[in-house]
Amino acid sequence: MSSKIWNYKLRGLPGAIYIFSGILINRILNNLFWIANKGNFQKIGKGTKFYRALTYRYPKNIQIGKNCIINKKVTMGSELDDSVLKIGNNVSIAQNVKLDFTGGLMIKDNVTISENVSVFTHDHGFNPRSTPEKKELIIEENVWIGSNAIILQNVSIIKRNAIIAAGAVVTKNVEQNTVVGGNPAKFINKIS
Repeated sequence: MSSKIWNYKLRGLPGAIYIFSGILINRILNNLFWIANKGNFQKIGKGTKFYRALTYRYPKNIQIGKNCIINKKVTMGSELDDSVLKIGNNVSIAQNVKLDFTGGLMIKDNVTISENVSVFTHDHGFNPRSTPEKKELIIEENVWIGSNAIILQNVSIIKRNAIIAAGAVVTKNVEQNTVVGGNPAKFINKIS
């Protein structure tokens, strides 16, 4: 009955006030989250921003460089308390990204990680209750990882200027200036 009276679309001044107040409240909550959590990390560079719903474990083992953007619902975790995550400068991490740094993870400067990417740096073999086997991963400069890509624990390096296509499942190292994609990811093209 109420849908015949009002279609829930605000217009004019009431609509503008509603939208503006939502933006303002969101900014205030993000700033409060930033203030409450920034001191937990080992290092955070100037100009770096992260947003609400960021989940992390062992924050004293996480270093984040300058001018990075870490969107909402990003998970940075490790199964071991001696593992380290180092993120360089000007790194952009989109929402719903999962970064496992159990084996050690280094993300160098100017890397872009798109939505829903998962990165793994350890393996349990055939026993999920076993001690994790560490597998360090280095993602070099200017790498772009497309949406829904999965980087598995066998990968030790993704070299500079590489592009990983959306939905790719990366099972081995990626050479510089290349585009890889598919499941498992294979060479698609060379970047000049």
